[in-house]
Amino acid sequence: MMKLSNHLTFEQLTDLAEQRELQTSLDSSHLTSCHECTETLEQLQHTFSLMRTDTDKDAPRDVLFQAINVFQPARKVSLARRILAVLSFDSLTAEPAFGTRSGSTDVRQLIFTAEENDIDLHISSTDNKWIISGQLLSEGCKDGEVAIEGENISLSTKINEACEFKLPAVPSGDYTLRLRLSDIEVEVPRLELRK
Repeated sequence: MMKLSNHLTFEQLTDLAEQRELQTSLDSSHLTSCHECTETLEQLQHTFSLMRTDTDKDAPRDVLFQAINVFQPARKVSLARRILAVLSFDSLTAEPAFGTRSGSTDVRQLIFTAEENDIDLHISSTDNKWIISGQLLSEGCKDGEVAIEGENISLSTKINEACEFKLPAVPSGDYTLRLRLSDIEVEVPRLELRK
């Protein structure tokens, strides 16, 4: 590789500072006459000396967090209103209607209300996993999406034209369910899935 200047390369200066390479007579003569290379070599030697004598275990948490965030892509800012859904019906706690026979069912129905939107959820279990399907009872659900998030799990699916959805099966646990539409985000904050 051809040098473009008379100076020593940064790699050569690093090797000299770390004493990985013996200093040649050419390097010595250059360093005595070149203030720039001598200064860079001294800075590198000082830096390596600090690194060798450093006894700190880790950088402070805030410094690490800030350094990691420098390399994170910018988060997409949502202008949608966030609405918290409230449970208005649970088939596990509902009394059977007068005059009807009680019968057990494997499907639990939950209805959540969030302003003018209702979410009808049907939860069933199979092979120690939970399947959530449902429908958003609203005027519009175009380009909607449903996401479920729990410990180490984050899944999502699109809402179809009939405002219906079905999520992949998830293990038992506590989850947050979010329905994202063009102008609102409805959140079911705690969905407990266990027997």
